[in-house]
Amino acid sequence: MTQIKLKRLFSKRKRAATILYDLAAANNVPFAVKDVDGEQLLGTGDADGLAKFPISLDGTLLGWVIGPDQAAPLAALIAHLAEKEAEKETLADGTLEHYRELNLLYNLSEKLGTSLEVAALAQTALEEASRLITATGGCVMLLDEERTALETFSASGQGLAPGRLAWGEGIIGAVAQNGKAEIVNDVGADARYQGDQGLPSVSSLVCAPLKSKDKVLGVIVLVASAPTTLYTAKDLKLLNTLAAQAAPAIENALLYERTLREAKAREERLQRQIQDLRIELDEARQDKQVAEITESDYFQQLRGQADDLRQIFHRT
Repeated sequence: MTQIKLKRLFSKRKRAATILYDLAAANNVPFAVKDVDGEQLLGTGDADGLAKFPISLDGTLLGWVIGPDQAAPLAALIAHLAEKEAEKETLADGTLEHYRELNLLYNLSEKLGTSLEVAALAQTALEEASRLITATGGCVMLLDEERTALETFSASGQGLAPGRLAWGEGIIGAVAQNGKAEIVNDVGADARYQGDQGLPSVSSLVCAPLKSKDKVLGVIVLVASAPTTLYTAKDLKLLNTLAAQAAPAIENALLYERTLREAKAREERLQRQIQDLRIELDEARQDKQVAEITESDYFQQLRGQADDLRQIFHRT
């Protein structure tokens, strides 16, 4: 729940202070309200030496009401007001977070629609994720065509350089294999961690699969080097949302690039076939020309003369 401070509570809810003064006056109860730092925020006079009634919210001490026993209900009332304010702020934070996610998806959708290059789309997804989630580095890895290994298509920052991983290898490979996003806030202690998997200086990571129609295409990973950076369920949800938005665009780009490669290969094969056919036609043309010469009367006459000369030569 959102952290509440008494000073901010009374500044936002000025009517609350008026109600406290009216209740104290109606019951002739002297009181003082102090925060955890000892600063007096409200009061009807000197209440030092009287009882202290704690004001708490979810086990966190916010301050005290100081006064006689009759002042105890004032502490309960202030705690109730603090709880309602916290709920209100939590709801506002949730609404803001929802708007933030919608804005992210809208902006990302626009950016993803401007390219059909896999590397460019991977870089866009990584940049958006890094902008919204604390990270010192990150990467997008995609499965090769044989679906046996993950290859890095985009990387940024520091602390992450996996290059190529076998399917199911290490933490990242396991996320791709399982198709389920994960948070690992102590990478070195994870049983799947190996020092040669491109995570030499990583303390925490959050990893989400890139899935389109339940088919895993790869993963998007963000990492943090500082042990003080701990990823949360909110970070995981945000990265999952981003991955779900980016995956179909990446799949379309992969299909487009594969179609281009296949078309280029067909064109090259056709060019070779045309070249082979051209050679065959040239050879056939040459054979025809030779046949025409050897079957001509003039050539036959020359051949007869050559035979006569060979016979004269043999008799001599």
